[in-house]
Amino acid sequence: MNRLLQWVLASIFVCGASVFIACSNQSYASKVEALETQLRDKEGADEAIAFIQTMVGVSRENFEATLDLIDQRYGSLSTYIENQLGFSKEEQQQLRAKYLTN
Repeated sequence: MNRLLQWVLASIFVCGASVFIACSNQSYASKVEALETQLRDKEGADEAIAFIQTMVGVSRENFEATLDLIDQRYGSLSTYIENQLGFSKEEQQQLRAKYLTN
């Protein structure tokens, strides 16, 4: 899995289901398109864009089932992000600080 796709996955997981589902809402379609435009010239962009387009319509139930499966297989989401996606706990915190607001 390329680093750009890993970054997208980690960002989604770190931000949580409610943030991701809200961003998937049709009212955010223009933001998703803008993200796709920004990614197009990057290495691995096609895979990342395909992933984003697939995930846009995800239901809360499916997303939470994915998180449950990650917990079962890897022990925790943080462990999955660290060991499978290669983001340290510090990098995960940086993603939270960057994308989550109070």
